[in-house]
Amino acid sequence: MNQSKEKKIVGKFKVNGKQVVDATEVVVISINDRDIKKAKKKDPGCCVIASAIKRTFKAEARVHVSRIFIQKPGSDTYERYVVSPRIRDEITAFDRGGEFFTGEYTLHPPPDRLRLGGADRMGKRKKKDKPAKKRIAPRVIMAGVRTGPAQWGP
Repeated sequence: MNQSKEKKIVGKFKVNGKQVVDATEVVVISINDRDIKKAKKKDPGCCVIASAIKRTFKAEARVHVSRIFIQKPGSDTYERYVVSPRIRDEITAFDRGGEFFTGEYTLHPPPDRLRLGGADRMGKRKKKDKPAKKRIAPRVIMAGVRTGPAQWGP
């Protein structure tokens, strides 16, 4: 396996007490009416996408507004995917009482700049890089949408 494609456990990032690794492959899931009917609003483990992942891969899933964590059968780690704007909009609409549309949705591995243990996460910069700009605007808290990221630490 190519070294850049290997799954590495970095730091103490955990979900449900299990280590998290960055996903390395794109995953396509298909949402059907049954997934939508079984889903619960504002529940990362029982939402529409989590139901589809459980049905498709027989896997445990935690779906948050910015990340999706999948624990495939026989694995002792969760794989971390980034949420595309299309999926984020569907999650937001569903959590606020709207409908979730059926269809195929693609889950992508995190890009290099967002990978666990990446240089920008550890505060390391190249000499020529400019210092990071301070955040000017406060973070926006979206009302009526599931809260809280995955559990950090043990």
